[in-house]
Amino acid sequence: MYNHLSGNITQLNPSMAVIDCNGVGYVLSISLNCYTKINGKKNATLLTHLQVSEDAHVLYGFHDEQERRLFRHLLSVSGIGAKTAMAIISSASPDLIMRAIITDNVQQLQTLKGVSEKTAQKIIIELKKKISKEDFPSVAMREKIPSRDEALAALSTLGFPRTVSERAVDTILSSNNGKEIGVEELLKLALKNI
Repeated sequence: MYNHLSGNITQLNPSMAVIDCNGVGYVLSISLNCYTKINGKKNATLLTHLQVSEDAHVLYGFHDEQERRLFRHLLSVSGIGAKTAMAIISSASPDLIMRAIITDNVQQLQTLKGVSEKTAQKIIIELKKKISKEDFPSVAMREKIPSRDEALAALSTLGFPRTVSERAVDTILSSNNGKEIGVEELLKLALKNI
């Protein structure tokens, strides 16, 4: 029904934004990722998803299409509702979540809020065939970065858990916008983030 809303941000907290569109204030439930990207801005354009239930109509807001697409994929998993899906995408970047699904990383998914081992397995089983690397190009691109695997191997040798190492390395690669980064530099930055 609504694809996006553009306007002034009149209220903002880590889970909710109010966007004023020509005098009408729309309340949107947002993820922590979205909050981080729009915090401090006066205006924003948020993509939307309207969730209709028996007792409420809730409008969800997303900073980009990748986040909204992941949210919708999570809603298609049996047993995951909108609140749980929003908690999941608030716990990590869409790239990190999609990579965990594509690589069958149950342990990584279990670190997300509201995800048990059984739920993690269900997410992988139900979404792995639905999603593709074409839907999430940054995940596919990251798999081609050779320094990532070398940095993860080095961090593993130093005794850091794989999930912690992946989160730190992927955060750095995301902020580097896909540009090549050397293993030594990647390791230095990752150690600062762990």
